[in-house]
Amino acid sequence: MEPLEVKDVPKVKPSIGLFHWYAFSLGLGAIQVGFAIGGNSQTGPVFAKKYGWDDSNKRDNLTLVGTIAVAGLACGSILASFVIVKGRRLCILVFNCLVMIGVLFAMTQSLFTLCLGRFIHGIAAGVLNICMSVYMSESVTT
Repeated sequence: MEPLEVKDVPKVKPSIGLFHWYAFSLGLGAIQVGFAIGGNSQTGPVFAKKYGWDDSNKRDNLTLVGTIAVAGLACGSILASFVIVKGRRLCILVFNCLVMIGVLFAMTQSLFTLCLGRFIHGIAAGVLNICMSVYMSESVTT
């Protein structure tokens, strides 16, 4: 099989401001993956106090809140294969905005919206994990 030849690729003058914007977006996405995995470790006692969980249901609720984000990461990683074809940069910017929406849901005062926000955040972080890896690979090799 012969390698593909790139023809008539327009020359783009790099913009330092645009580069900083993409670097910021990539860094923000990397932070989101770590936060989705470990975002419940130190806040567990705060959630228990805020929502009035007693000792009988505190462990179950904290387990639910912690695992829902990991389930979102798994779903987001699967979803990434479908949305990445729309463009890596667009995916990174859109799903960073989706992270913010998930955080807004998680800030309200109910267990359901906390779990919903964590799940949305996990989905966005899973997509960002895949998109950033592909984007960085393409940027370094070109």
